[in-house]
Amino acid sequence: VRPLLALSKDEIYAYADVFNLQYFEDSSNSNLDYKRNAVRHKIIPTLLEECPTVLDKSTQFSERLLEAFRFLRKTSEAYLEKTNNKIILDTFKGLDIAVKKDVLAKLLEVHEIEFSSSLIEDLLDILANPKPQQDYNLKNDYIFSKRYKNAYVKKIELIKKIEYKLESINDLVKTENFSIYFSENK
Repeated sequence: VRPLLALSKDEIYAYADVFNLQYFEDSSNSNLDYKRNAVRHKIIPTLLEECPTVLDKSTQFSERLLEAFRFLRKTSEAYLEKTNNKIILDTFKGLDIAVKKDVLAKLLEVHEIEFSSSLIEDLLDILANPKPQQDYNLKNDYIFSKRYKNAYVKKIELIKKIEYKLESINDLVKTENFSIYFSENK
């Protein structure tokens, strides 16, 4: 959270002076080797000379963008709540592309899976593909799974390696999730 982002440096200095606040200026802020500083000290002053309202306009644009994102996110959250964090292909295909992308992003966020634009595009390709069943390996032992008319993210259940020495042909091996019975093939 950067609450002072919409304020200019001069406005912050003036506020600190009025309320007698001490502040700390990072010495790296004047180093033009950092691109952020080159933009601050060279490009922004040039833009302000050409268009004195450029900072106000960019702040307004940023606010509109945030409002649009909040609307988009509410729409995506409502979709996923209604579908129990699944994608129902029949309803998903009618959504706007921006909503589709955000639904996928939110679905991945729910499972704390890092994603990129290219991953979202890959998942959209799977959903648009006529093949009824497809899987896509994600990070953190998760998989994106398309099964006919639904798609979802699920944790991959890893099978533990079991070593067992058979004492006889008719041994029964039990684990947490399953049992295996060994018998002679006749």
